[in-house]
Amino acid sequence: MPKASATLSLSRQWQILRRMPHRSPGITAGELSDHLRHDCGFSLTKRTVERDLVELATLFPLTIHSETKPFRWLWAEGAKFDVFGIDLPDALALALAQQVVTPLLPAALLRPLQPRFALARSKLLSLSPNKLAAWMDKVRYVPAALELQSPRVQPEVLAQVQEALLQEHQMELRYTGPGDRKAKELRLHPLVFIQRGPVSYLAATAFDYTDIRLYALHRISRVHALDSTRQVPAGFDADAYLRSGALGFGGGEKFPLRAGLTKELAYYLAETPLGNDQELRPRGDGYELKVSVVDSWQLRFWILSQGSALAVLSPAKLRCSIRAELQSALAAYA
Repeated sequence: MPKASATLSLSRQWQILRRMPHRSPGITAGELSDHLRHDCGFSLTKRTVERDLVELATLFPLTIHSETKPFRWLWAEGAKFDVFGIDLPDALALALAQQVVTPLLPAALLRPLQPRFALARSKLLSLSPNKLAAWMDKVRYVPAALELQSPRVQPEVLAQVQEALLQEHQMELRYTGPGDRKAKELRLHPLVFIQRGPVSYLAATAFDYTDIRLYALHRISRVHALDSTRQVPAGFDADAYLRSGALGFGGGEKFPLRAGLTKELAYYLAETPLGNDQELRPRGDGYELKVSVVDSWQLRFWILSQGSALAVLSPAKLRCSIRAELQSALAAYA
C-alpha cells in the first residue's frame, strides 16, 4: 500500500475510534461515514467504513449490536482502551470525581463512565511512588446530607431519552406519577436533562401545552423517540429555569422570609448564606434572619429540618403552615 494511502487509512480509523461510543445504542456505519465526510473532510463510502469497523474489531474491544438493523457499534462493556490516553492530573481528577458522583448517579448513567474511572485507577496505581498520585490517600468526600440510594433507571429508557434530547425530537412514553396506580401515555417535548442528587429528571412540555414540568426517569417504563421536531417554549433558557427554583418543586415565586435563629444556626448561615440579600441581626438570645427565598417544597423541608433552632416570623401563611406541620408531627409521637 502506498505511504499516502496508508496514512489516510490510519487517520480515518483513528477518527472512527475517537467517535466510538461507550454506551448503547451505539453508532451505525452510516452515522460514522456522515461524521467522517462532514466533520473530518474524508471522501469515502459507507462500505469503506464497514470494512474499517470489521478490521478494527480484530484489534480493539469493539462490539456490534446485530439484532437491530442497521447494525450499531460501540466499545465492549468494561473496555479500558482510551484513544486519547490519560495523564496524571486527569487521572487524579477522575478518581476524585468518582467518589462524588458514584452515590448520586443511577447505574445507567455510571456505566459508560466506568471505563474512564478504571483507566484513572490503573494510571494512579502505575505511578504509586509519585506524591501527587498518592493524593487520593489524603482526601475524602463526605456528602452534606443524608445519602440516599439512586432509584433504578432502565438503561434503554435513559438511552432513548438522551437520543431524543440530542436530536431535538419529540418522544412518546409511559409515565407513572407519584401516587398513580396506572401509567399514562404522554407525548413530550424534551428540554433539558437534570441530575438532582440521586434522581434524574427530564424537564419537558407535554402534547401542545407550554408549561414546563419535571419527569423522573425512574418512573418511565417505556419510551420511543419520534421523528417530529420538539417545540421549545418562547424564551426558554435552561439556566434561567433552574434559577427560578423549579428543582425545589415550587412555583418559583420569591418572597421575603423573616425568622428567629439560635446563635449556632446563625453562625452557620453567616458562612453559607441562603441568598445574596441575607441579613442577620442580634435578637434576644439569638438572631433574626431576613432573606429573599423561593417558595418551594425544598424550603419547607429545610425549615422543618432545623427543629427548634429556627422559628418563622413572617410571612404569616408560611408560619401557620410550618406550625401545623410540627403539631401534626408531635401528634404522631403522642
